[in-house]
Formats: sequence, C-alpha cells, structure tokens
Amino acid sequence: MRTTLFRDDPSCRSVVRGAAVFGAAFLVTACSSTPKVPGPNVPGPLESVAHYSENLYDAARTKDWAAAAAQLDTLKHGATELSGMADGSAALKSGVSVQLAVLDTSVSNHNRMTTLRSANEVTRLAAELSRPYHPPVPVEITLLDYSGRELEVWAEAGDLAKLREATATLRQTWDHVRKTVEKQRGGVAAAAGFDALVSRAESAATIGDYAAAATPILDEVDKLERLFP
Repeated sequence: MRTTLFRDDPSCRSVVRGAAVFGAAFLVTACSSTPKVPGPNVPGPLESVAHYSENLYDAARTKDWAAAAAQLDTLKHGATELSGMADGSAALKSGVSVQLAVLDTSVSNHNRMTTLRSANEVTRLAAELSRPYHPPVPVEITLLDYSGRELEVWAEAGDLAKLREATATLRQTWDHVRKTVEKQRGGVAAAAGFDALVSRAESAATIGDYAAAATPILDEVDKLERLFP
C-alpha cells in the first residue's frame, strides 16, 4: 500500500510483495489493518476511497480475489458519501462511480489487469478530489505513486506505448513537485535520487527496462512522503 493522503506503515509494501511466499490473504489483511493518521482536512470518505483502492490493487496483484472482493465492498461503502462532499469536481466524483462499476465486473470475473488499472485510476481520482482540502503530503506525490503503478501494470501488459505515456506523465508530475520536495529537510538529496529514477525510466528501451524501473520508483515515493511533517 502506498497511499499518500495519510501516513502509512512503510513496511507494508515489502509485506505485500512477499505475499506469494507467506500467504496473500493474511498479508493483505494485515496491511489494511495498519492504523492510519488522516490528513487534518481531508474528509473521511475520501481517505477511505484512497486507502481501499490501493488495498484492492494490492489484493488483485497477488490474485487474492477473496480479499479483493472485501476491499471493493469497503471501497464502495466509502464512495457512497463522496457525492455529499461540498468540494470536489462533479466529473471526478462521476469518474469514481464509473470505475466502481468496472471493478464490480472485473473482480467478479477475476480479471486481474482490468482490476489493477481501474483500482489505480480510483486512487488518481481520489488524489485529485483531495486538492481543495490541502493534504499534508502534496497531491503530486500521490500521483507519482499512481504513475509508478502504471509502469508496473503496462510493463506486465507489454504495452510500450502506454509505458512511454506513463513515463511522460511521471516526468511532468515530478517537475511540478520537485521544488516543493527540495524545500523539505533532506529534500535536496531525495530529489536528486528520484530525478535519477525518472531519468532511468525515460531511458528505458524494453519492457524489461520499464519493469525494472517501476519498483525503485515506488519505493522512493515512500521516502518522499516521509519528508513532509
């Protein structure tokens, strides 16, 4: 899990990535039960949507469909309250509803790739919806996470065009937030390290190159999150 609208346990990702060895159902549940500290202004339903969309992504990634169905149920429960939020684009809220309909079918059919793409899209929409509430971690950091998962998904699908598109989005997002990162304590070094990873993705020539770039990017985003008090 890599949600950045709130603080999470940095050990969670390593736990999820070990799920195939130790038992995916137990480990996804363990991650989702980790206590979270929400941003001071972000509404609870929006936090819930962001959190459980990432849990759903992780469950689908390990092909734990029982856990995926449970995460989807909780995600839908949180999403029912989004329409009552005073702030936030109606188009973005509608986008969440569209993706939930896709997820209903993809999870039921155990369609892994569609579930991964759609769950990640819900995470992006939740990040954009959080902008009016000024979360403590910049929205762009969450969007870097989104782009890193896009690299994972499209590398697995073997789609070079989508990988190049995801990399271009990654660069655009990073260029937008880099100066903000550099202003944090330890941010200059962190920014230099992340910029090198973005450049690595930009220089990728094969599906394998992109796949190898994705995990370090996602790991480094966790470190960028922790720069923000």
